[in-house]
Amino acid sequence: MKKAAGFTLVEIIVVIGVLAIVFFLGLEVVSSFQQAMSKQSVRAMEMVFQTAARMAREGRSGTAWGVYVPYDETSRRTDEVIIFSGNSYDTRDAARDINYPISRDIEFVSFKSDPVSAGNDHEILFYALSGEVVAPASITVDCYENSMLISISTSGIVVSEPL
Repeated sequence: MKKAAGFTLVEIIVVIGVLAIVFFLGLEVVSSFQQAMSKQSVRAMEMVFQTAARMAREGRSGTAWGVYVPYDETSRRTDEVIIFSGNSYDTRDAARDINYPISRDIEFVSFKSDPVSAGNDHEILFYALSGEVVAPASITVDCYENSMLISISTSGIVVSEPL
């Protein structure tokens, strides 16, 4: 066997093979971690909507409850969502606001809560005592290159699923 700098060709090939295996296994671990973080981030968003619906159903403070998502229209990202008390975010009782931090990795691709809107809505309102919404809502988010759909039925049931 030929020796290159004290190593045989077989030894060099074995080292390169081992490094390649470690590299590809590392990529798989990172990918799995990102998918898990993506699902966790979207699940947190789903829970915020469920919390607002529950508060409305319970009749807490005798008002409707909603979720306002102040995402930037250009980047389509935000670092918080707000559960509010009242008939709209603009007319809410700001003293009752509950701010939830969310991952800036979530991109709001589409946010549609009004049947006639162009898809750039920012709030979902759940009616007091029933927890219902005026129309079904759908929110498509991307997180770590994984797309998820958060759906809210007219009865106020919130679910998420991968796209």
